[in-house]
Amino acid sequence: MTGILVVERSATLHHLLTRTLQAAQAGSWSELSTYADTLDHLGRANDMGQPYGLLILGAPARMTRDFEDLLIYLRNPRVRKTAVLLLAHEKNQAIDSFIADRPDAQFLLWSNFSRIPTVIGQLLPNAGLTATAAVESSNPQLESAISLPAPTVDLASIGAAPTPSAPVEKLGIRVLFVDDSASIRLAYKQLLDRNGYDCDTAGTITEAFNKAAAGHYDLFIIDYFLPDGNGDELCRRLKALPATANGTIAIITGTYREDVIKRCLEAGAVECTFKNEAKELFLARMGGLARQIRLQKNAGNERQRLDGILGSVGDGVFGVDAQGVINFVNPTALRMLGHEDESALLGMNAQHAIHHSDEHGRALRDDESPMLQVYRSNESIARIETVFWNVEREAVPVECSVLPLDIGGRREGSMVVFRDIGERRTTDRMHWELIHDPLTGLFNGRHFAQLLAQDIARRREHGGYGACCISISIVTRISLMPAELQSAIGWSPTSPRPWVSVCVKAMCWRGSKAIGLRYC
Repeated sequence: MTGILVVERSATLHHLLTRTLQAAQAGSWSELSTYADTLDHLGRANDMGQPYGLLILGAPARMTRDFEDLLIYLRNPRVRKTAVLLLAHEKNQAIDSFIADRPDAQFLLWSNFSRIPTVIGQLLPNAGLTATAAVESSNPQLESAISLPAPTVDLASIGAAPTPSAPVEKLGIRVLFVDDSASIRLAYKQLLDRNGYDCDTAGTITEAFNKAAAGHYDLFIIDYFLPDGNGDELCRRLKALPATANGTIAIITGTYREDVIKRCLEAGAVECTFKNEAKELFLARMGGLARQIRLQKNAGNERQRLDGILGSVGDGVFGVDAQGVINFVNPTALRMLGHEDESALLGMNAQHAIHHSDEHGRALRDDESPMLQVYRSNESIARIETVFWNVEREAVPVECSVLPLDIGGRREGSMVVFRDIGERRTTDRMHWELIHDPLTGLFNGRHFAQLLAQDIARRREHGGYGACCISISIVTRISLMPAELQSAIGWSPTSPRPWVSVCVKAMCWRGSKAIGLRYC
């Protein structure tokens, strides 16, 4: 049997298929609108020995159980005599799997519906199509014959598929088009998709809001009159939702009404378009919005990149204006100063929040604060040691630098870069105590032994002589100190001479030969 069975649930798309087959002079065909009826009808036709030659099947936007059952049935070898042309708005896993299992099946996007006559000619050579109808729909008369009709909006000029050309570069902009008319949604979706946008659609305020909350959209195009409310209501709801507050909103309406436009602009829309305007003008308006969106994205990406750089820096960084008011701070600075969130410092005066007192805890007046003077003069200072104060009112010793912040050739305040030197000071103090006497502050025996070891190493490597001078008079005075002080500095009270021997028990070397030690 060479008959054609057309199955499509959407009245608009069903009409489109009918007009397409009429223009292609495909003869007669049968029509069904549900997948369950199609399953029963195909079964009876096969049982009667009268299978269809071609099934033109429109897929649903979302997979349903009835449609999946129909695909399973069409995989049956008994039905392989019936070729299948599957139409959908986009491919999915179920469709890919079916096409792979049925070599005689073909898939077309609805946006390429003008190729339907050609594909029918390939799948069903005896369908009775005219020679011109089996060619790609570059024929203007055929293109006009299969256009979508509409009483108020020229959907044919909006949604008609163009002659195949080079692939359109994707703009990377997601659009949610909201309109209660299924045919208008389809036409504008096709138009936007063909021009590089990624368009999704919704028919009500509720559906649009749920989609917006679940996914990320850059641009919302909203019809004003919707079944469950007006477009300005949806604008307000989108602006109130944090996930969509930064989205760009345009209103689309059928007639020019100042009150409608005013309410929508006040609710957050930035553009108003009309359904009866030329598609070139509509695309030009959308192109302007797309450029703004890309600029916003670039600025946001640059801000994220800079935030990432600031966040990865090991030093604390914060910025101030000319009056010392903090306008940015990185995570390292927050951690050093004990703050959990930047909101605790943003907008605060750095003089009052960070460096209000000196290292002794004495409060500094504005005219006494060197940091504040640098902010006001737009000068720079490098690597000075001072103290900042954390959230617990504890002093944090820091080494900091202040640099003028120039943006676009203008002075926009200063940037402070600092690091906590508390650990370094502790280490320096421990090292000092290790090589100094705690009572006199002079170098101790450990330091003396280190110097001798270094000199011996040099003599071993380069040869020559080294000399050491020890004042016996100082040693004699130490012997007169109280016993507890002598013990504190490692003094042996037996005799100064053995103590000197212990301190300078080292050899002078010439080349690799030991030449002895002499007391002078």
